[in-house]
Amino acid sequence: MKKVLVVEDDQLMRDLLETLLGLEGYQVTTAADLDGIEKFIDNYQPDFLLVDINLQGQSGLKLIKQIRANWQKRRMIIIAQSGMDEKELALRSGADAFLLKPYESNELIRILKEND
Repeated sequence: MKKVLVVEDDQLMRDLLETLLGLEGYQVTTAADLDGIEKFIDNYQPDFLLVDINLQGQSGLKLIKQIRANWQKRRMIIIAQSGMDEKELALRSGADAFLLKPYESNELIRILKEND
C-alpha cells in the first residue's frame, strides 16, 4: 500500500483528503504544520507528499527544497497545492506537480495513479 503524507493547515481539508485518499487505497497520514516534519518523513517514508505551499507562518516551498536537497536517495513524488497560482514557483522549488485550490478530487487521484 502506497503511503501519502498530507501537510495542510486547514483541518477540514486534511480530513477530506484523508478520507478521499483512504477510499482510493492509500495509507494516509496528515500534519497541520512543519514542526518535526523532517524526522517524521525519515520514519514514515511516504511515497507521496501533498503539501500546502502557504501554511500559517511556514513555507511549504521551503520544505520542498529541503526534501530535494536532503532525501535524494529516496524518490518521493511531491504535489504542491495552493489557493494562489504558484505553479512555476512550486515546480522550480522541486515539486513534481501543482494543484490550484479548489481542485477536483479526480485531478489529485490522476496525479497519484500516474506516479504509482
